[in-house]
Amino acid sequence: MLRYTWFMSASAARPSWTELFELYRAAHQQPGTKLTHLLGIPMIVASLPVSLLRPKLGLALFAGGWALQFTGHYVFEHNDPQFFGDPRNLLVGVAWSAAEWARLLGWRGERGRSQAAPPDS
Repeated sequence: MLRYTWFMSASAARPSWTELFELYRAAHQQPGTKLTHLLGIPMIVASLPVSLLRPKLGLALFAGGWALQFTGHYVFEHNDPQFFGDPRNLLVGVAWSAAEWARLLGWRGERGRSQAAPPDS
């Protein structure tokens, strides 16, 4: 698996966003990790606006979401979270989660619709 370190020399190139997505996908292969992330990432994201109105609930969502994240990595995947290597992976994780939820809910986007069979007439 391709690994990299955030503390690279200034002359070393950081991975592109495309490479970050590929690295993220490679580091999240186990079903347990995927499940913990599909639940944990939305909890973390939801905790931010919820904290403004209901701080205790926001904190519980935030802590619970991160607990699921670390459980996924250390129990199921046996690796470190990707953002340890590059903090941009915090955004990649949110995008990955959104894409996975869309896939699970059957949303295929514009490309998927154009490739679908035409409706029966």
